[in-house]
Amino acid sequence: FYGGRLITAPRAERIRASNVEGLRFVGVDGRWQEQRNPIEAERVVELVATLLQRTTPGGVGPPSIGVVTFNLNQAELVLERLASRASSDPALRHALARDRQRNLENVQGDERDVIVFSPAYGPAEPGGPVHARFGPLGMDGGDKRLNVAITRARLGVWVVCSFDPDVLDVSGSRHVGPRLLRGYLRYVKAAAEGRDADVAALL
Repeated sequence: FYGGRLITAPRAERIRASNVEGLRFVGVDGRWQEQRNPIEAERVVELVATLLQRTTPGGVGPPSIGVVTFNLNQAELVLERLASRASSDPALRHALARDRQRNLENVQGDERDVIVFSPAYGPAEPGGPVHARFGPLGMDGGDKRLNVAITRARLGVWVVCSFDPDVLDVSGSRHVGPRLLRGYLRYVKAAAEGRDADVAALL
């Protein structure tokens, strides 16, 4: 995004790795139906509940969490599922009181310890194609939206995805956003699986 000119400051001190840090890729068998992906939304809710039981480095408490989705329908579905689960889970209800659900349109400027990134798109039927239509991301300037989405995390990014990034065909995309998304998803998956050679090649 910055032509190789971005320099980030190193940590002032080394801290031990926690169970919330780094890049994680969580594959699910989700389906894109009526502009929503219920299976992926349910997995996001499970992941949020699990992460809120963990601690940040230094044991200072549970991580703050942001959920980034590509469209309002999916964001609303995640909110509905979170509210439903929280109604019978007091610990989750208390933890959620300090965090807010965000979508791609209003995440800019916010940071969280952990970002759960949910593209939501996927095949409409088992083995079906995944079309590279990602709403605002597929439009002019979509690359900037992706940049915002993937740079909100202080400690870790967990991608919950309903397709293998390698099957995403972006050859017909007019703008760079979908191509960058495919590259980013491939990168996260390779990093999460410890495939260092593939990570280096993708970078």
